[in-house]
Amino acid sequence: METGMRASYTPHSIYSSFFGHRRKMDPRICSQHTAWSAMTGILIAVLLFQVAGSLRCYSCIEEGDSGCSPANTPVVLCVPPMNICTEYIQTISTDSFTVTRRKKGCSLGLDKDYSTVTSNDVIYHTIHIRACSTDYCNTQLPSSTVTRPTHNTTDPAIPNGMECYSCLSFSEERCSSQKTEKIKCAGDMTRCYEGNVIVSVDDDNASKPIYIKTCALNDSCTASYSLLIKHAMIRQQGSCCSGRYCNGPLSSTVSTTTTKITSKSNSQVPCSSLSRLSLMLGILIVTVVL
Repeated sequence: METGMRASYTPHSIYSSFFGHRRKMDPRICSQHTAWSAMTGILIAVLLFQVAGSLRCYSCIEEGDSGCSPANTPVVLCVPPMNICTEYIQTISTDSFTVTRRKKGCSLGLDKDYSTVTSNDVIYHTIHIRACSTDYCNTQLPSSTVTRPTHNTTDPAIPNGMECYSCLSFSEERCSSQKTEKIKCAGDMTRCYEGNVIVSVDDDNASKPIYIKTCALNDSCTASYSLLIKHAMIRQQGSCCSGRYCNGPLSSTVSTTTTKITSKSNSQVPCSSLSRLSLMLGILIVTVVL
């Protein structure tokens, strides 16, 4: 006859043993864990199916470097609702320098192909934007053709006696007076200019100023202006001065300040061991099925 060493169970009690720990769990809590795990498995399955069908695009940012060279241009999966691949080239030229910004990545919208040219007495500016909706399609834009501003009314080859600092750069530090070139102004360029230009393209939240120093016409010394064109906003601000090399270090009136916004993630309450195990099993099952 067996002795009374057998553990007794009642229909009103549920015991769970996990990693050597034994504890009683209320049936309602167990039901909640089961429902939560099932919903999590469904959400993971939906997410994995979406990722499997995501658009593939090249992604890079180039600002006066080799940021969009083949070695630095990875392929990324666009997360829904992102549905297009984009590529964008912006070129700014002064009499002495040219800089190019190039960007590729994912975005939301319609297929488009757009180019524009704007100029004033200080800069010549071109933008090319292309969006497409097939895998790896954002590789079609060629390098921009360099064009210099043409606004002298007298012979531009004859120096007029004015001399200025000259710089065109994504870096304000590189446009300090100690690191810029000195140029001889010619023709009607009788003043020195310093300022910056910012171009925002559609949903581009990473627009940066391009810093400028050059010779300028007296008529081009407007403090600031904005120009809204299709898919882009151009904002330029700056000032002119008289006297040789008067456009020294950028003044506070033309410098820009970038404010970084940081977000704090909310603390999450740790799941119970049972929930974690259910989640891991759900992920494993969905992965095997896919």
